Amino acid sequence: MTSLEEFRAEFDQWRDAIDKANRAAVSKSALEVTRIIRANISAATHGTNRLSGVGRGGARVGARYDLKGTVNPTALIRATGPVHLLERGRRGGYLIEPRRRGRGGRGRRRALYFDGIYATHARPGPVAGTRPFGRGVDAGIPKAAQTFQDVHAATMRRHFG
Repeated sequence: MTSLEEFRAEFDQWRDAIDKANRAAVSKSALEVTRIIRANISAATHGTNRLSGVGRGGARVGARYDLKGTVNPTALIRATGPVHLLERGRRGGYLIEPRRRGRGGRGRRRALYFDGIYATHARPGPVAGTRPFGRGVDAGIPKAAQTFQDVHAATMRRHFG
């Protein structure tokens, strides 16, 4: 029979092992979901992970996660860049006009150039959203649950078995 102090020391080790197992399992699960979301975003952007027509060189889009807490860990998965343009799409029907040029253009409007055609303005139609983030979360939840169980079970076997 062990003494109370030995039991308390062993119990503290078990508690620390469970906390570490929880944190590792949450981290691996969040990484699994983030990988699926990144793959969906990559497919929606044709492998470039950039949105053309946003900014000068195209805006980078992706996903990441932050892990918070040690006793009760939580992962926050979030989109980076203007993923909302892919997620929700756009209504269309608005007017695009050329910008006024500065010094060289003397305030005149220039023509727009679309697909080999010059135009004074354009009115694009609606574009449906592809929902890469939402579909990634939906597909990732079952895999994340399985990953959580696998990592947690492996860590517990290592410490208790």
